[in-house]
Amino acid sequence: MSNYPLGGQTCTPIQTYEEKAHPQEKVSAPAPFSAPDRITPVTIRGNSVLVPVTLTYGRNEVSAQLLLDTGATGTTIHTETAERLSINMSGAKKLKGKVVGGGAIEAHMIRISSLKVGPYTFENHDIFIVPHDGPAAKFDGLLGMDLLRELKFKLDFDRQAIIWE
Repeated sequence: MSNYPLGGQTCTPIQTYEEKAHPQEKVSAPAPFSAPDRITPVTIRGNSVLVPVTLTYGRNEVSAQLLLDTGATGTTIHTETAERLSINMSGAKKLKGKVVGGGAIEAHMIRISSLKVGPYTFENHDIFIVPHDGPAAKFDGLLGMDLLRELKFKLDFDRQAIIWE
């Protein structure tokens, strides 16, 4: 059984999950990018970069702010964001995770219809859903390396923008 790190957390599947691209999963981007598509405004707070994304699950679509997290293997949303998408958690694969301090966390995995970030659209992509405890988060989840590794971009901290290459 494999482990899946999630932003300082490691999740172990209760049901086996293989880290392979699904045959129906695809990434699309306009080619070539038009000038407006090349720049996406982001919110930068200290060293945190919040990236606007559009999530689609079935016919439901929501805008969300995901924290750009190169330490997260998988893209993750909080349960509140999953509720906004009307995701039925009873159909999601359950996972158990260990947080950095050794505590346990319950997570779920679900396939969303699409995730759009900048000019890129990821279709039929698996993401993790985790509960958020504590004070209100200033973001809706984590934009992880499962997606970031597919993208070519530069961060412009002065302009608070991602420039897509």
